[in-house]
Amino acid sequence: MKITQLQDGRFACVELESLRQFGFGRYAFEVRGPIGAIDPNVVLGVFLYPPKDVGPDGTNEIDVELARWGISDGPQVNYTAWYRSHKGNRHSTMRVPSGLDDASFELNWQPEEVDWDSSLQADGKVGFRKDLAEKPQTLVINLWLYKRPRPVSQGKLEFLIKFRGPL
Repeated sequence: MKITQLQDGRFACVELESLRQFGFGRYAFEVRGPIGAIDPNVVLGVFLYPPKDVGPDGTNEIDVELARWGISDGPQVNYTAWYRSHKGNRHSTMRVPSGLDDASFELNWQPEEVDWDSSLQADGKVGFRKDLAEKPQTLVINLWLYKRPRPVSQGKLEFLIKFRGPL
């Protein structure tokens, strides 16, 4: 996935959405790219997103995002689980070394619990409990610019993602 500057100066971002839906289970993927040095205005998202028959936007979503949300020294890894019954979420962040450019992630989604594990987490899993998505979701992977028309840095704006699939 790559953010590209167009001839007119604007930037083109990318999003992929699965045709099938994914339910409870364990899912794994690998990421290569400037994880530790991610541009403050760039977001790489890998998440399960609810189709309209599951719930409105702002509910049911389960994600990991590599992003600093516009803050140059912000933590780079963000885990979020959105409530099933109402808008809002639980969120956990993690800082990683600036030279980091390779990581693996695993999501274990079960009834009433979601756990994220990663090669980056020395102190165990990140988990959320209760009031979580309970119906199959669409897998979405996107690379985009957060609230700004351009990246801050002139660095690499490309990530490779290998979906290792359901485990």
